[in-house]
Amino acid sequence: MKHFPWYTSILLGLLIFTQCKKEEARPEIPQETINGLTLKLLASDGSDSTFLSYSDPDGEGGLDPVIIGGSIKLGKIYVGILSFYDDTSEVTDLIRDTAEDHQLFFSAPSELSVIFNYEDQDGNGRPVGILSSWTSGKKSSGLLRISLIHQPDKAAQGVAQGNLNTAGGKIDIEVDIPLSVN
Repeated sequence: MKHFPWYTSILLGLLIFTQCKKEEARPEIPQETINGLTLKLLASDGSDSTFLSYSDPDGEGGLDPVIIGGSIKLGKIYVGILSFYDDTSEVTDLIRDTAEDHQLFFSAPSELSVIFNYEDQDGNGRPVGILSSWTSGKKSSGLLRISLIHQPDKAAQGVAQGNLNTAGGKIDIEVDIPLSVN
C-alpha cells in the first residue's frame, strides 16, 4: 500500500479550500438616525404659513418628544417642505442625495380633510416627498402621520400614490403631529 507524503496532503487540502469562495453579501446601506423634522406649509398665494415640528434629541425612551402642531386655512393650497435632523445637524440633503433609497408617506384619519401630492422625484422618476402640495378641504382636525421609509420597494403597487402598506423597507422616522383645517 502506497502512502502519500504529508506535504501532498497539505497541498491537496489547500487546493480544496482555496477553490471554495464565499459569496459576498449585498452591501447594506446604513440607515440614518433621524430624531427631528419640520414640515413648513406655505399657502401658494402667500397668505398663510404654518410650521409643524417633532424633536426627540435623546431618542426613544428618556424624555418625551417635543411636538408642535399647527393649522391651515380652509380651501387653500399649500406647498410642503420637509427638513430632517439628527443629533447634530440637518440631514435633508443626505436624504435628497439618496432619494432612490427613501420615500415619505403621509396619512391622516378620514376626519382630517387634507389631500397631499408628491412634488419631487428621485432619479428614476419615482416620488420622494420632501416637497409636496397640500389641499385643505372642510373644517377638521386630527393627527397627521409622517413616515420616512428607508429602502422601500418603490415599484410595488400603490407606493407611487403614497400607499405605505405595500412599500416594505425600514422606518427612519415616523411621527404623528396635530393638524387642523380652520
